[in-house]
Amino acid sequence: MSNTRRPRRPHSDDGRPFDFDLGAVKAGAELRPFVVRDADGTRWTFAHIDSLNIWPLLAAAERGDNLAVRAAFREALGPQQWAEFEQQPMPGYQLMPLFKAYQKHCGIKQGESQASTDS
Repeated sequence: MSNTRRPRRPHSDDGRPFDFDLGAVKAGAELRPFVVRDADGTRWTFAHIDSLNIWPLLAAAERGDNLAVRAAFREALGPQQWAEFEQQPMPGYQLMPLFKAYQKHCGIKQGESQASTDS
């Protein structure tokens, strides 16, 4: 006779059962910030992409690569740094090398989406 009983679901502190504990999910690697120095010596600290709120990034990605890059930088820098960073001139030839270096730092291989990291 086989045992067809379903395993007991865990319960939270309030006694209600749940199937997945999102709060228990931890990063697979250290989410070290990416620090950039510009030509005048100003340092910019970009949070690791895996630590960012993913919703604005997904929404921007649906609208194209340029908006996805901008959203990633905006989220990674946070409101105060982004406001300052966006005011700095950014020659076109620097944008994609910066983004590719950020992706590499975050463990994203070329041609992969953010959801496909090495971490």
